[in-house]
Amino acid sequence: MSASKLNDLKKEIISIGRKDLETICLQLAKHKVENKDLLAYLLFDAEDPIKYASKIKLELDDFFQISFPAKTNYNAAKLLRKAYKLITKYSKFTKSAAGEIELILHFSELFLSHFSLHNHYQPLRYLYVRSISRTGKIFLKLHEDIRMDYKEAYTHHANKALQHMSYEEMLRYPIHIPED
Repeated sequence: MSASKLNDLKKEIISIGRKDLETICLQLAKHKVENKDLLAYLLFDAEDPIKYASKIKLELDDFFQISFPAKTNYNAAKLLRKAYKLITKYSKFTKSAAGEIELILHFSELFLSHFSLHNHYQPLRYLYVRSISRTGKIFLKLHEDIRMDYKEAYTHHANKALQHMSYEEMLRYPIHIPED
């Protein structure tokens, strides 16, 4: 069975009644946790994505406080991937570049407060470097006024990442440093 086209779904949604639409939305929310989270975001937090990002930052703070210190580097990397997956999920909801940068920079701060980049376990370092590389790509898409708000924090993290990267890592995860 193939999925229906988005245009067909839109026409059907317009044609059905309000009660049926409420029922369908509730069924979607019950079906999957991500649908429920998206519906909650759209209903309660969609007006201000930056305020929503601050809520997520508090969640990340709690997650780091509860989860770390992990017993092994392997477990730490698993937990960091889980935290980064949360950032990715919430970024999909907001579709706000500024909110996503704010979340990734906060993740980077938490990372540096719990781990050293001198750690020899590469997956830990790669998580940090990948997050900064992703931030750089988003950073270039921002409007100049908004870019100035995040420039100092991003430059700090980008320089830190570049100090601890090998040549191969620099090729694999390019990091752009903004000019003054």
